[in-house]
Amino acid sequence: MDLSTPRSVKSRNTKQKIYDAAVSIMKKKGYEYLSVRNICQVAGISNGTFFYHFNTKEDLLSYYLQDRFDDYREAHGFNVDKLPFDRQILEYYKCYSKYMVENGIEFISNYYVPKNKALNTRGLRNDTMANEDTKIINFSCRCLINAEKEGKLKTKNTAIGYANNCCTMLKGIIFDWALNDGKVDMEQLIEEILGSYLKSIQITEE
Repeated sequence: MDLSTPRSVKSRNTKQKIYDAAVSIMKKKGYEYLSVRNICQVAGISNGTFFYHFNTKEDLLSYYLQDRFDDYREAHGFNVDKLPFDRQILEYYKCYSKYMVENGIEFISNYYVPKNKALNTRGLRNDTMANEDTKIINFSCRCLINAEKEGKLKTKNTAIGYANNCCTMLKGIIFDWALNDGKVDMEQLIEEILGSYLKSIQITEE
């Protein structure tokens, strides 16, 4: 039974309209043309309507590439709870790479640009982590913080430092995929590059 209220349905539809406008602009013009003014013009809404739903254009894109990833995982029955921490991260990142493919190389190519500060995770600290599991950096942090508490990580870096490095590698893999017109096997690179890194930071049992 669908218990959604008319207001919630309208809000979801408006968010989708805003996102569709943003995608249209990025596909036709590129990220440099993506402004709140242009989004509102294409979507046929007011600036006030945009800011009612999103704080910035980066907030809009992050919502669909991160928060909506939660829906994607649920739809595909994704569950890594019983895996070791390194496999949890690897499988989570592989799932995210599939989600990137679903969003399309044209859109992702325009999203993964230096001007998009929403991609920057380097300022993350333990006390500033968002609570949503949908945030890619936060998932890595939680896995690594738990591993750190269990004495499974080498002490050359903090759990959050390691998580930042993992996210940097993931962004590089996605960028390489986009740069090569989707002809790169992201899952294989995740396994090779991130898998090797995660092994290197673990304390191995003698």
